[in-house]
Amino acid sequence: MPSNVEQNLTCVWMNLKRSVQIDEIPAAFERRCSVIRTSGFDEAAVTGQAPDFVVLEFDYPSRQDLARAATFKQTFASVPMLVVTVQHSEALAVWFFRSKFYDYLVQPLPSSEVASCLVQLEQIVSLKRTQKTRPLSQPHVAAPSEATSGANVRTQLQPALTLVERNYHQRILVTDAADKCGLAPFRFGREFKEQFGMDFREFVLRYRIREACRLLRNPAVSITEVGYSVGFSEPSYFTKMFKRLVGLLPSEVLGNADLRFPIEQEKTSRNYQSSFLKS
Repeated sequence: MPSNVEQNLTCVWMNLKRSVQIDEIPAAFERRCSVIRTSGFDEAAVTGQAPDFVVLEFDYPSRQDLARAATFKQTFASVPMLVVTVQHSEALAVWFFRSKFYDYLVQPLPSSEVASCLVQLEQIVSLKRTQKTRPLSQPHVAAPSEATSGANVRTQLQPALTLVERNYHQRILVTDAADKCGLAPFRFGREFKEQFGMDFREFVLRYRIREACRLLRNPAVSITEVGYSVGFSEPSYFTKMFKRLVGLLPSEVLGNADLRFPIEQEKTSRNYQSSFLKS
């Protein structure tokens, strides 16, 4: 990677997440770019800062999100825009590419993938500085079925997400979550899986492992105590679930400052494992 990437690239990073707050801006970006944080579709930030590129960070983008993203991209057609999300969806990726977005990245972001993306962006920025501005067309692309039709279902499920955020270290029953949302357990389970791609128990498990990853960045913590603090009563079960979802033992990642874990999907490949660690 060119040594001058960090000096040449400025990014406006827009937080557009609606539900669970997944993580901070990945270190791979902050090491290589000057990052300006903002929230919402902030036109003033793009106009005032004139960034080299924009990152739109979603959790699970809805149809309304896609419509606003398309309009935002049309407003700033000449600015390269990346999408960062926790939703692994080929259909959504295709939609963003057809809508002229530069790239679609899924958390956790492998350092090698980020580095490659930034190298290409630097080349684009360099070319833009030597070319005349020209009008760009913006096609209309129908939203994929993976994008929810509205915010009603997500809003109705929000109490369950809040319950997990506040009580992940305790026992959480599906019936309790369903009751918080005013839904029968069967309907709650169906709606939750449709929205998040997993059942509620798996969501809670992944949330706990996500929190464990955060705590394990501190080299001074006790692995057993970390397990207890995120809701595991048996150290052996904590180790087993951590190994299943992260692909490594807690002892193998203890003290790693770049350790990340998304709550939305499981991958066990070597590439996925390496994405948790600083390259």
